[in-house]
Amino acid sequence: MAENEKKSSKTTVVLLIIIIVLLVVGGTVGAVMFISSRNDEPDPVAATAETAPGGIIMYDNAAVAIDEESYAEQLKKVMEEAEEGQITVQYKTSAYSDDGVHFYGEIGNSMANKYDMYFNIYLDSTFEEQILLTGLFPPGSGIQEFDSEIKLDPGEYKAVLVLTQVADDHATIHAQSYVTLDLVVGEQSE
Repeated sequence: MAENEKKSSKTTVVLLIIIIVLLVVGGTVGAVMFISSRNDEPDPVAATAETAPGGIIMYDNAAVAIDEESYAEQLKKVMEEAEEGQITVQYKTSAYSDDGVHFYGEIGNSMANKYDMYFNIYLDSTFEEQILLTGLFPPGSGIQEFDSEIKLDPGEYKAVLVLTQVADDHATIHAQSYVTLDLVVGEQSE
């Protein structure tokens, strides 16, 4: 029986050694993975007023003001940038034609704009078939009627009116936007 006890003791010792080795290896692997996954760069969210110049914390695509004065300055700057790039359009949402060529419909460069503007009308949202390209219109001017470059069959079309503001040098596009314009040709037009 002493021999069975010796075998049992040896088996227990071997099992304990194996368990200890596994724990040491597992702990080492876990520690290495933990250390290698840590990012040594500072957390941008952890920035404070002391580290933020002018009370503004800058992120990749945004700025967060951390005091009222900085907030007011930042808001003023954003509003000026938005106003500078805004396009105000003056137009009727539909244009009508009896013959598919001559259309009646108002399109204008609003007095609220700062720059001259020209207009393109495309037959649909693919921008493949242009039916109108105008010259430049200063703020406060526009057209009441136009002729299509393509004769349209009777029916209704969801056209796209592209508005392009041109900077004072008349060579640089300042801003661009588009809206839909319903074109009605034939008996349906009034």
